[in-house]
Amino acid sequence: MDSFFKLMNSLIEINETDRTLIASLLKPKEIEKGTILLKQGDMEKSVAFIENGIFRHYSIVQDGKKIITS
Repeated sequence: MDSFFKLMNSLIEINETDRTLIASLLKPKEIEKGTILLKQGDMEKSVAFIENGIFRHYSIVQDGKKIITS
């Protein structure tokens, strides 16, 4: 979570009270390689901050090929 607050502090000033409140709402989660987090058309109800690792965003076109967009 330190990297999250380091990034946030580079954008806005967060006092200790707010930092404590935000930290109490965050839930660290480890995601296994190959896990699909969101499919096209799904509505996401949360926000993710990637602390370590890589996520891939792609679309599957009509012929079944993956088009990697990030």
